[in-house]
Amino acid sequence: MAASISEGQRDAMERNLRILPWWWVMRQLWLGEAIWVIYLVRERGLTIGEVFVFTAVLQAVAIAGEVPAGMFADRYGRRTSMALSTALSAVAVVAFGLGTTVPVLIGSFALFAVADAFMSGADNAFLFDTLQRLERGAEFARRLGRLNAVQTAGIALATIAGAALAHRTSLSAPIVASGIVTLPALALVLMLTEPPHRSERASFVNTGGGAVRRIARARPMWLMILLMAFGGLPIEVMAISLQPVIVDYGVPLWTLGVFIAAQLALSSAGAWSASSIGQLLGLRRTLATMGMLSTVALFGGASGLIWLFPLFIMPSVAWQVMNVHVTDFLSRRARTGERATVLSINVLTWRVVAIPVSLLLAATVDRSGLSAGLATAGAVLLVAVVVTYVAWARSGDTGMEPRASGV
Repeated sequence: MAASISEGQRDAMERNLRILPWWWVMRQLWLGEAIWVIYLVRERGLTIGEVFVFTAVLQAVAIAGEVPAGMFADRYGRRTSMALSTALSAVAVVAFGLGTTVPVLIGSFALFAVADAFMSGADNAFLFDTLQRLERGAEFARRLGRLNAVQTAGIALATIAGAALAHRTSLSAPIVASGIVTLPALALVLMLTEPPHRSERASFVNTGGGAVRRIARARPMWLMILLMAFGGLPIEVMAISLQPVIVDYGVPLWTLGVFIAAQLALSSAGAWSASSIGQLLGLRRTLATMGMLSTVALFGGASGLIWLFPLFIMPSVAWQVMNVHVTDFLSRRARTGERATVLSINVLTWRVVAIPVSLLLAATVDRSGLSAGLATAGAVLLVAVVVTYVAWARSGDTGMEPRASGV
């Protein structure tokens, strides 16, 4: 039962729900989705394998900051963490677009990782707490899915514009522009109101320790986190390899925006329908179906066949659906004062898994080609998903089904 709040606090929480969709879209209005890998290869001289190494660096930096950032959000406020992330993200993207040396490019990746660490966990916890204070917690999965859908649709439109801008100017222009158009999001986040807490916040150390102990004692929670890591990782593999795969089809560079926009449109549809899919299939079948679909999809990219492109971009749907229900599962089992930290541990685990997979891909791609790397990643992750899912399904805490909502 949600704690009672004053009329003024209720109005502020309602205002949060009106502002959040705008901020969700503007915080990462990324115009470079269609060209950023090609930009690194053609303008900065990296190989595809080296791009995978770059992402491993990003994950390593984010690992160091992920849980402390979640603890920061729980201790000092989710809005503060979200504002800091928004500002750092804009700076990082501009530096990435202007950087001409490997140290600067890696530094921009590292800064973006820090920004992402302050974002992950804090945004979802902010939404969850806002709805809880309004006694509308059942709306969380549907609202989160639709916020992610709107954000992805915004990136899809920005991707088409960015590809057109790159065609007329340079590959770096859309990336720099992304940082500039993100700045209004900072004003939006500052208009939000932190949801009132029921009790005094715990200390920084106690917040992190309590969240870690809670997950360690709850086998279903840490198995769910592992399942999300293995089942969600293919979207990262796909995102990095998507542009080279499309170029290998022999299509003109300017059409990249259309292909990537199609992938993002599918992702948006997956996010929008995530809650409905969960209610239709139930939690167990949703996780099993999406986890296996996500990993099998990588074989579509390994094939090199353009008609299997729809299969290759299936992680876009699978990740969106899994993310909504895993976040809801963990949020409903976490204490209010530890929720952002618990969700950060979820992301942290994903990043830990991503490092060895990225390094394996880097070695395989540079030695044996992109198709071999995608097939290897698909096989490894498929086995990991099946084993983890079976263990979670037998954990004894799988009965809390997705909640119905009239939103």
